[in-house]
Amino acid sequence: MYEDKTYESLLNEKLSKVDSKFDKREGSIIYDALAPNSAEVAMMYLQLEWMFEQMFGDTADREYLIKMAKDTRGIEPKPATYAILKGAFNIAVPIGTRFSLGTLNYIVTELIDDTNHTYKVQCETIGTEGNKHFGTMIPINYISGLSTCELTELLIPAQEEEDTEVFRKRWRDSFNATAFGGNRADYMEKIKAIQGVGGAKCYRTTNELGELVGGHVKCVIMSSDYAIPSTTLVHTVQQRIDPTQDMEGYGLAPIGHIAHIQAVKGKVINISCKITYEPRYGFADVKSYIEGAIDNYFKSLIETWEDSDHLIVILKKIESEIIDVIGVKDISDTLLNGSASNVILDPDEIPIRGEVIG
Repeated sequence: MYEDKTYESLLNEKLSKVDSKFDKREGSIIYDALAPNSAEVAMMYLQLEWMFEQMFGDTADREYLIKMAKDTRGIEPKPATYAILKGAFNIAVPIGTRFSLGTLNYIVTELIDDTNHTYKVQCETIGTEGNKHFGTMIPINYISGLSTCELTELLIPAQEEEDTEVFRKRWRDSFNATAFGGNRADYMEKIKAIQGVGGAKCYRTTNELGELVGGHVKCVIMSSDYAIPSTTLVHTVQQRIDPTQDMEGYGLAPIGHIAHIQAVKGKVINISCKITYEPRYGFADVKSYIEGAIDNYFKSLIETWEDSDHLIVILKKIESEIIDVIGVKDISDTLLNGSASNVILDPDEIPIRGEVIG
């Protein structure tokens, strides 16, 4: 807005207003008086431009975007959360018992199965680092008779604090669809506010007899780490939204609705192709890199699942990802699930990497 208000332009403007009969050359009294003033005024214009940007949601910095969103829509960034995992033990352990695995500590929070001695275990480190580690834990304090303590499964993924641009989009989207009284936006807003949910789709659905009647709503969810959610997360969402499923409105679903919470399904994509390698390279050398490239492509697809009618795994895109791997010279005869064509997924499916043969 004030791009033309630079130090040089301001100084020249001030000097131009001084009569030419006076010495205005660099080093003169007039020049030396106006130069620092021009620098200060240029800084003032920079501050004015910054303040102007904070007035609009598209350009506001995070601090002022949060203030604007809270004042206009009553929403704030989603906070970072703690990972909830399943711990398996050979004996019963008290709630509150603490364990360590690597650099992270965990605390037992809830019993899952007293016969198999499985518990919910919460990582004490906030954020997504707690989603990544599994294996044998070490008790922080001695427990008599304990010989097995394993972290076996991620139940509810942790999330980092909501990214600024993601929050900005959520704030902008809140003007386009008002959440109210069990409409689609209301279900989406309430479900996605639950820890561990990364995306959702909501539809009308049939009753137990297969009849499309009023009041039945199917909500398909994806976990916040862009994967198939655990049964624990699906159950948690069901209990929060509609625990009784009797149209009585004892959850967040309104009276007259029955909400059916389901997990997104995974579609395994097997990939075979003929790869020409650079000298001194073979499939064993590049396999992990190829799998990583494919996983990154699938993740970028899955991130768009909520806003897509159905995802399409594009064969040419797979080839493009593979050929960019170091050691790969050329690729041909690519097949996805045995066919030389794109794979169109159902609305409630996300791609899962299967076997890769090259």
